Amino acid sequence: MAAEIGPGPDIEHHHHHATGHRWLDITLAISAVFISLVSLLLAIQHGRAMEKMVQVSSWPYVMVQNANANLDGSPRFSMWTINNGVGPARVESVEMFYDGKAQKDVQALVREMLKIQDPNRRLHFVMSDVVGVVVPAREKVTLFELLPG
Repeated sequence: MAAEIGPGPDIEHHHHHATGHRWLDITLAISAVFISLVSLLLAIQHGRAMEKMVQVSSWPYVMVQNANANLDGSPRFSMWTINNGVGPARVESVEMFYDGKAQKDVQALVREMLKIQDPNRRLHFVMSDVVGVVVPAREKVTLFELLPG
Protein backbone atom coordinates (compact mmCIF):
# COMPACT_ATOMS: atom_id res chain seq x y z
CA MET A 1 0.00 0.00 0.00
CA ALA A 2 1.47 3.32 -1.00
CA ALA A 3 1.46 6.24 1.34
CA GLU A 4 -0.04 9.38 0.09
CA ILE A 5 2.02 12.52 0.36
CA GLY A 6 -0.01 15.47 1.38
CA PRO A 7 0.58 19.13 0.74
CA GLY A 8 2.88 19.37 3.80
CA PRO A 9 2.64 21.37 6.95
CA ASP A 10 1.12 24.76 6.85
CA ILE A 11 3.84 27.42 6.99
CA GLU A 12 2.90 30.83 8.17
CA HIS A 13 4.52 33.72 6.38
CA HIS A 14 4.79 36.88 8.38
CA HIS A 15 4.50 40.03 6.42
CA HIS A 16 5.68 43.40 7.60
CA HIS A 17 2.74 45.23 9.02
CA ALA A 18 2.23 48.52 7.36
CA THR A 19 0.64 51.43 9.11
CA GLY A 20 -1.71 52.00 6.24
CA HIS A 21 -0.12 55.34 5.46
CA ARG A 22 2.53 55.09 2.78
CA TRP A 23 4.34 58.31 3.79
CA LEU A 24 4.56 57.15 7.42
CA ASP A 25 5.94 53.74 6.38
CA ILE A 26 8.63 55.39 4.21
CA THR A 27 9.50 57.88 6.98
CA LEU A 28 9.88 55.09 9.55
CA ALA A 29 12.08 53.04 7.19
CA ILE A 30 14.32 56.02 6.38
CA SER A 31 14.56 56.88 10.09
CA ALA A 32 15.61 53.32 10.94
CA VAL A 33 18.32 53.37 8.25
CA PHE A 34 19.52 56.81 9.40
CA ILE A 35 19.70 55.73 13.06
CA SER A 36 21.58 52.58 12.05
CA LEU A 37 24.15 54.59 10.06
CA VAL A 38 24.65 57.07 12.90
CA SER A 39 25.10 54.19 15.34
CA LEU A 40 27.67 52.59 13.03
CA LEU A 41 29.62 55.85 12.69
CA LEU A 42 29.58 56.37 16.47
CA ALA A 43 30.84 52.82 17.03
CA ILE A 44 33.69 53.34 14.55
CA GLN A 45 34.63 56.67 16.16
CA HIS A 46 34.52 55.10 19.62
CA GLY A 47 36.81 52.29 18.44
CA ARG A 48 39.33 54.82 17.11
CA ALA A 49 39.23 56.79 20.36
CA MET A 50 39.85 53.62 22.36
CA GLU A 51 42.83 52.72 20.14
CA LYS A 52 44.34 56.15 20.79
CA MET A 53 43.77 55.79 24.54
CA VAL A 54 45.58 52.45 24.56
CA GLN A 55 48.43 53.97 22.55
CA VAL A 56 48.77 56.96 24.87
CA SER A 57 48.60 54.83 27.99
CA SER A 58 51.58 52.77 26.82
CA TRP A 59 53.83 55.57 25.57
CA PRO A 60 57.40 55.79 26.78
CA TYR A 61 58.72 59.13 28.03
CA VAL A 62 62.51 59.25 27.90
CA MET A 63 64.38 61.98 29.75
CA VAL A 64 68.06 62.76 30.24
CA GLN A 65 69.23 63.66 33.75
CA ASN A 66 72.58 64.43 35.31
CA ALA A 67 74.29 64.80 38.65
CA ASN A 68 77.33 66.84 39.67
CA ALA A 69 77.83 65.54 43.21
CA ASN A 70 77.50 62.36 45.22
CA LEU A 71 75.20 62.19 48.23
CA ASP A 72 78.18 62.93 50.52
CA GLY A 73 78.93 66.12 48.55
CA SER A 74 82.03 64.83 46.77
CA PRO A 75 82.28 65.90 43.12
CA ARG A 76 80.87 63.65 40.46
CA PHE A 77 79.59 64.18 36.96
CA SER A 78 77.30 61.65 35.40
CA MET A 79 74.47 61.61 32.92
CA TRP A 80 71.80 58.99 32.38
CA THR A 81 68.58 58.44 30.51
CA ILE A 82 65.41 57.38 32.30
CA ASN A 83 62.12 56.17 30.89
CA ASN A 84 59.42 57.89 32.96
CA GLY A 85 56.67 56.54 30.70
CA VAL A 86 54.50 53.50 31.16
CA GLY A 87 55.77 51.54 28.16
CA PRO A 88 59.19 50.40 27.01
CA ALA A 89 61.32 52.78 24.93
CA ARG A 90 63.64 51.71 22.13
CA VAL A 91 66.41 54.27 21.74
CA GLU A 92 67.15 54.68 18.05
CA SER A 93 69.62 57.56 18.18
CA VAL A 94 71.24 60.04 20.55
CA GLU A 95 72.26 63.57 19.69
CA MET A 96 74.18 65.74 22.12
CA PHE A 97 74.10 69.53 22.01
CA TYR A 98 75.74 72.14 24.20
CA ASP A 99 75.07 75.86 23.76
CA GLY A 100 73.22 75.05 20.55
CA LYS A 101 76.19 73.23 18.99
CA ALA A 102 76.15 69.52 18.17
CA GLN A 103 78.85 67.51 19.94
CA LYS A 104 80.48 64.57 18.19
CA ASP A 105 80.86 62.40 21.31
CA VAL A 106 80.86 62.40 25.12
CA GLN A 107 84.49 63.59 25.32
CA ALA A 108 83.69 66.63 23.16
CA LEU A 109 80.56 67.35 25.23
CA VAL A 110 82.41 67.26 28.56
CA ARG A 111 85.35 69.29 27.19
CA GLU A 112 82.90 71.92 25.98
CA MET A 113 80.97 71.96 29.27
CA LEU A 114 84.12 72.18 31.42
CA LYS A 115 85.84 74.57 29.00
CA ILE A 116 88.86 72.26 28.67
CA GLN A 117 91.06 73.65 25.88
CA ASP A 118 94.05 71.32 26.27
CA PRO A 119 93.57 68.47 23.73
CA ASN A 120 96.24 66.39 25.53
CA ARG A 121 94.34 66.31 28.82
CA ARG A 122 92.82 62.86 29.14
CA LEU A 123 89.35 62.42 30.50
CA HIS A 124 88.41 59.10 32.11
CA PHE A 125 84.89 57.84 31.53
CA VAL A 126 82.63 54.95 32.22
CA MET A 127 80.19 54.88 29.33
CA SER A 128 77.42 52.75 28.00
CA ASP A 129 75.81 52.77 24.59
CA VAL A 130 72.05 53.18 24.66
CA VAL A 131 71.44 53.18 20.92
CA GLY A 132 69.44 50.10 20.03
CA VAL A 133 68.67 49.39 23.69
CA VAL A 134 65.13 48.93 24.97
CA VAL A 135 64.68 50.82 28.22
CA PRO A 136 61.83 49.39 30.31
CA ALA A 137 59.36 51.74 32.00
CA ARG A 138 60.75 53.41 35.15
CA GLU A 139 64.29 52.18 34.42
CA LYS A 140 67.45 54.18 33.88
CA VAL A 141 70.60 53.60 31.84
CA THR A 142 73.78 55.47 32.66
CA LEU A 143 75.12 57.23 29.57
CA PHE A 144 78.45 58.14 31.13
CA GLU A 145 80.22 59.00 34.35
CA LEU A 146 83.34 61.13 34.49
CA LEU A 147 85.91 59.49 36.77
CA PRO A 148 88.29 61.56 38.92
CA GLY A 149 91.82 61.82 37.69
